[in-house]
Amino acid sequence: MQAANQGIYDFNMQTGEIIVSPEYATMLGYDPASFHETNVTWLERLHPDDYPRVAQQYRDYLAGKLPEYRVEVRQRTRAGDWKWILTLGRVVTRDAAGRHIRMLGTHTDIDQQKRAEAERHTLEARYRDLFDANPHPMWVYDLETLAFLAVNDAAVAHYGYGRAEFLAMTIKDIRPAQDVPAMLAAVARNREGLSESGVWRHCRKDGSVILVEIASHPLDFGGRRAQAVLAHDVTERKQAADRDQQQLKELRQWYELTLGREGRVLELKTEVNALLRKLGATPRYPSVEVGESGAGGTAID
Repeated sequence: MQAANQGIYDFNMQTGEIIVSPEYATMLGYDPASFHETNVTWLERLHPDDYPRVAQQYRDYLAGKLPEYRVEVRQRTRAGDWKWILTLGRVVTRDAAGRHIRMLGTHTDIDQQKRAEAERHTLEARYRDLFDANPHPMWVYDLETLAFLAVNDAAVAHYGYGRAEFLAMTIKDIRPAQDVPAMLAAVARNREGLSESGVWRHCRKDGSVILVEIASHPLDFGGRRAQAVLAHDVTERKQAADRDQQQLKELRQWYELTLGREGRVLELKTEVNALLRKLGATPRYPSVEVGESGAGGTAID
């Protein structure tokens, strides 16, 4: 018990007196030589918020509803801090009438474990809030089965599937069939613990195909190897870029066609203006001015 840093207690359930080992006292910051424990002093050190739960566990154990008395409690240390203690106990002596006489048990310091657990829960809650409130679609999928494990509201709204529908699907179901082999190769890299990013084609419930830029990262999801994905729809951005590229291509073609023929182009514009005036219309190229020679004195905005 000393090696395990556990304290032992021997509780006289009739008198309330408790005999404890030195470790029992030292884990709470007390000097074992002067430390005196009773049921009353133990309750005085108990965190008020823990009392109802402890009392119920104790009653249930004595009533035979539980195989052992086991409860995690906060005890006030000598310095005035709260420390988490795991208390285990079992009645070992009863009198002829069946009354409880003696309980033996242990105290184990689990403070670091509980604090780490609280920090983990805080982080999980923070990440859950970020997941739920993110304006871009997010989901978590199982790396082995490829099944969706969680989706946020943005994914439901953007892809058109209900949450229950999503959770009954796999990530293959939102990909064009011809893109699945490349996706599976990416998943194989993810199984090696690698993050994944890039632009992929995704299918929405209405059948439309969108371009999605994704970033993903491996994580443990309730003991399952999973991948968290953030998706950003870049369809409009890609279409705008394609239009710009097409326009640039057309301008280059026009430039190559007119290269070395600038004078003739100006003459044609002048002729068009003249014809429009004859028809009583506004000149199409008002900024084109051609001198008497038809070649000199040309100005273009």
